[in-house]
Amino acid sequence: MFVVEDEGDPERVSIHRQGHYCLDLGELFETDQVVPVVIFLRGTVFAVYAAAVQGLVELEQDPEKKLKYLDFIDIYADLDDNE
Repeated sequence: MFVVEDEGDPERVSIHRQGHYCLDLGELFETDQVVPVVIFLRGTVFAVYAAAVQGLVELEQDPEKKLKYLDFIDIYADLDDNE
């Protein structure tokens, strides 16, 4: 399970809040495989997109889940045709 938070300001990110989210979700869904992901929307989106895809490929082994999560990355990135 990936817990995704998008943020434009690095100062607003709280590792403690992320930890609580992950622990609560892990307990709720009875899993210990919860990965916190913070996407910083400031700067170039193309580099963020590439890093997100690379992380997904490295962390997820199931090809069907990779395709599913890639859709989430595409939605969050909201790239135009040039990007």
